[in-house]
Amino acid sequence: MKKGIFSLAMLAVLISSGVILVSCGNERTLVGRWELHDDTNAPRGIVDGFEFISDGTGTMEGSRITWSAEDGRITIRNPPWGSQTVEYELSRSTLTLFHNRAANSFAVYRRVRQ
Repeated sequence: MKKGIFSLAMLAVLISSGVILVSCGNERTLVGRWELHDDTNAPRGIVDGFEFISDGTGTMEGSRITWSAEDGRITIRNPPWGSQTVEYELSRSTLTLFHNRAANSFAVYRRVRQ
């Protein structure tokens, strides 16, 4: 009986751990410092870089931000400037933010090694 209860408890822990890892997957890959690499097709006023911290905070050009990512979209919030949500693609150390896919407006960032 004790063995059965222990097995159920361990199964519950493993399942809940898997749910936590899956739900945090997008954010963990974005965590780090990013610098602008290619702004050829970017809109005016594009920022030179970001730092995304795992707790959902970060910096953007020296200002504090909060951020979240889900389903290929990232939302960056900065109290003085408001918030902006854009689509993104992540490929190894390259982050592409799509400001307007229809107009082919995007900026490419590279992960900064620390």
